[in-house]
Amino acid sequence: LCRSKDNLVARMCQKQSRLDMLHCDMRNLDENMKRIIISDDEMLAKEKAKLLKATAEKDLSMKDFLNESISAKKALLECPVCYEVASPPIHRCPKEHLICSKCLPRMNQKCPSCRTSIPDNSYSIFRIAEEVWRELQNLILKKDNM
Repeated sequence: LCRSKDNLVARMCQKQSRLDMLHCDMRNLDENMKRIIISDDEMLAKEKAKLLKATAEKDLSMKDFLNESISAKKALLECPVCYEVASPPIHRCPKEHLICSKCLPRMNQKCPSCRTSIPDNSYSIFRIAEEVWRELQNLILKKDNM
């Protein structure tokens, strides 16, 4: 009986020792997992920073493109009299020089570039320039929404 009791106590001590080792292993695993999670979070933060930088650079190049496009369209629509961007209705002479509707009466229906008479009818409306004006408005809207 004593022997079986000693045997039982020895087995319990072994089991307790094994349990202590398992607890120690679990603590070590928990610490390792925390380190892995922290390094993953740091890696994710670095990747996020890279993506934000790339997105910012892309947005900047898109804004540059829009600014260049807007400037080009404004130059196409500049009235040679008042030097402002013409808006519809935009008029033209038979040689396709444009003039804004505010300046046409001041120029006595004459083209400021070639002095040709501009008829007071629907043929003097410069539809292509008006389309360019609409495109300009869309580009400005896109730029403002960025």
